[in-house]
Amino acid sequence: MYPMIRTTLPCREIKLIFFRPGPGFALALFLCSYELLQPVSARPQALAGPVPAFVERVVDGDTLVVRARIWLGQELRVMVRIGGIDAPELKGRCRRERLLAVSARQFVKRRVGQRRILLTAIRQGKYAGRVIANVVDKDGSRLADSLLEARLARPYRQGRRKSWCKARRPPAHKESTTLPYQETFASR
Repeated sequence: MYPMIRTTLPCREIKLIFFRPGPGFALALFLCSYELLQPVSARPQALAGPVPAFVERVVDGDTLVVRARIWLGQELRVMVRIGGIDAPELKGRCRRERLLAVSARQFVKRRVGQRRILLTAIRQGKYAGRVIANVVDKDGSRLADSLLEARLARPYRQGRRKSWCKARRPPAHKESTTLPYQETFASR
């Protein structure tokens, strides 16, 4: 009886399970090493999509945990950062940022929480195991645009994040119990 060999190939970040050494194992190692030897510019940098996915959890205003359908009967659980925006952090530096972060997360939960979505323009994030993608909801609208319109996110093009604590203008209703996005939808 051969021991089960479980290896993670960094080139694909896919766990391959082999029950015994043989040609399949050698082929997998060859393909992985071949890809690693290619120049970075020759490796795929993005996946156009659309890739159907199901939102399992909303982490914060710009991050989701999804189960993406990558092939027939094959699903991949992955953390997705919504591309092109920066939302406030739940563990922000000031009270204002933390309150905005809760509002942003509630907004995203209402729009796409526990629902089917499409991922487009998928690319590797700077943190392992996370991708950056455009998220399209069931109505065909981009989630990033909805967050920007509700003023719960701002455009982000790499680099250093701007502080959410230094408000350029005061919130519309400081004492109001409604969330910023509820005011936006009420005014339509």
